[in-house]
Amino acid sequence: MSFFEELKRRNVVRVGIAYGVGAWLLLQLAEVLVELLDLPGEIGPVVVAVVIIGFPIVLFAAWAFELTPEGIKREKEVDRTASITPTTGRKLDRAIIVLLLVAVAYLATDKFLLEREPAATETETAASDESPVTPTIAVLPLADMSAAGDNEYFSDGLTEELLNILSKIRELQVAGRTSSFAFKGRNQDLREIGQKLNVAHILEGSVRKDDANNRVRITLQLIDAESGFNLWSETYDRNLEDIFALQEEIAHEVASALRVTLLGEDEARLDALASTTPGTYDRYLQGRKELAVGGYVHLEQARDLFQQVLAEDPVYVPARLALVETWTAMARTGAITIHEAVERSLPQIDPILEKDPDNGLALRLKADLHRGSLDWETAEHFYVRALDVDPRDAQALTNYGRFLYDRREVERGVALMDEAVAIEPYDPRVLWDTCQTSGHLGRLEKALKACRRIQELEPSGPQGYYGEAVAWLYQGRLPESMREFIQAIERDPEDYEMLAAMAAFWSALGEPDLATPWLERAEAIGAGQPFPLYVRALFFENNEQYERAVEIAQGALERQLDDRQGTNFFFRRTVAAHAMRTGEYAQGLENYRALLPWAFEAELVIPNDAVEFFPDVVHVAALMQAADPLSTRPEALLAFAEANTDVIHPAWGQRVIPLQQAMVRAVTGDRDGALEALERVANHGVNPYWRQDLLEEPAFHGLHGDPGYETIVADYEAAVEQQRIEARTLLEIDS
Repeated sequence: MSFFEELKRRNVVRVGIAYGVGAWLLLQLAEVLVELLDLPGEIGPVVVAVVIIGFPIVLFAAWAFELTPEGIKREKEVDRTASITPTTGRKLDRAIIVLLLVAVAYLATDKFLLEREPAATETETAASDESPVTPTIAVLPLADMSAAGDNEYFSDGLTEELLNILSKIRELQVAGRTSSFAFKGRNQDLREIGQKLNVAHILEGSVRKDDANNRVRITLQLIDAESGFNLWSETYDRNLEDIFALQEEIAHEVASALRVTLLGEDEARLDALASTTPGTYDRYLQGRKELAVGGYVHLEQARDLFQQVLAEDPVYVPARLALVETWTAMARTGAITIHEAVERSLPQIDPILEKDPDNGLALRLKADLHRGSLDWETAEHFYVRALDVDPRDAQALTNYGRFLYDRREVERGVALMDEAVAIEPYDPRVLWDTCQTSGHLGRLEKALKACRRIQELEPSGPQGYYGEAVAWLYQGRLPESMREFIQAIERDPEDYEMLAAMAAFWSALGEPDLATPWLERAEAIGAGQPFPLYVRALFFENNEQYERAVEIAQGALERQLDDRQGTNFFFRRTVAAHAMRTGEYAQGLENYRALLPWAFEAELVIPNDAVEFFPDVVHVAALMQAADPLSTRPEALLAFAEANTDVIHPAWGQRVIPLQQAMVRAVTGDRDGALEALERVANHGVNPYWRQDLLEEPAFHGLHGDPGYETIVADYEAAVEQQRIEARTLLEIDS
């Protein structure tokens, strides 16, 4: 008997055919289940591998073994005369026929019944092809390949410049600078980076700067972020003098590789790119590096470098705008006042906008400056213009969103900030406003997510920890807030306002000995600055040294110090509270004459913006009522205040609204209403200024001694005592 006939006799051929048809059906089933059940894509290749490996094993088993009435036996042990292989063969034939019928049925169903859906999909695809899809790209930080490895500022700066240039192409969506730089040095899979930044393409490469020969070599490659394949690559070897023309050339070639057509306006924007000498440009990039790091020392170094650049090239616009960015950042840290930042910056920006009215960065910076100087209408005008120029400017979106939020357009502001985070998910500046406002709204989980991402991005920076501290503070949880403040201070020990905040916390918890060292450190660094002065006044007030507290507060008001975190209001309240305590009402009213002149005029006309000074209006009414109980003016002021206690968003004012309601009701004599509102204030945890809000508040002077009021105070003091114990435990301070 031939070998082939032996294969047939042992049913090896039939088994092979049955296995092949069955395996094909199994693969079709696996494909359907993977898609239907959203199983991992790796399952498909595993099934294929198992099928391939199983085929020779099954054939060998069919050759070496035989099915008998007594079970499976080795073929050589079975008597040929007693073999039932013909019967087994007929069963296999029937099984093959059934499998083939199932396969034919599947193919017919797939061909004729399911064809309509793909046809519809093809139509949809064709329709979608008619609508151009905007290419998306991220520019990763170029690696510094200089011989000494000391030109990172140059490679980083060049990356930022390329990113900014590509952003000028309308048909291209470019991931923001900070989000792209978040992946610097991580050696992460480019496909993962593409998913996180939500871009389809990634531009990466390296820079080798050779100062000795005045040369620069830039190597770039464009990667498909989905497949990881290289779409385009190029190496440029040029003189440093050609760096600006080279940047424009790269932008054109990247656009061409992405099949983006540059419109006339795109070409005009690229042609308008500013240029300067190589040495001046080098110092400019060094300044950008210092500005990106931030903090007191680095901002001062950035300022000096930009001023040096402008001394060498007074018309280099990028340096002028960078200097304005530096001054505004210094104002945020308290290194200079907002007034100084505005006074220095506007003369730099206005000439730029005269020549280039669509300079998006200049528009946004001008909006920020007017916002800082409380010129709301002008600020909004320039925010809108900046976003008209570049709707994807994440910094403009978050700044305008925060502007609207602070102006009590809460939901609209939050929507803009969320949009900014979607564009720049790894930008600490964008995450910062989400961190703060979410904490303010009581959305702790969202706040902590944003704050902790900042901590991951900038582990050596204070901002993420400070943001988390503020989020816990809005929850009325001082121990956790203090823990995060300490983390922030360890990273920025020169920030005297955070040092002063720690002093305020300990003082509020009734621990003057623990408050004193923090306050002394704050005063040593920020002598004469408003926030440490306020905390010193608060410290005296908490310890019933009222005369000393009033002396500090009145002195600060007379010197017209910059208003930091509402310090001027706190100073006015300290003086007003003492006036209510001593009966010197006229003295207490003096600080309000310049702030609210209309409240003292013969004919009382309350302006629309009076609601911005709600607590001050109530304090004036309380002092006037105490000074002259027969006067009708306090009644008119209180009527206005009562109508506006809840003008702010309920979530935004979760603690503020009931406090304002309690103030108005207490001065109007509605004891029960005032106590009910104060109960709601107490439900929002412990505030570091609780003594001032509850015990020293001028509006509550008439409630002192009331049993209901004293019960609320006692309950609040019990909550404070509990948090004092928790703070000592959490911060590991011996009792």
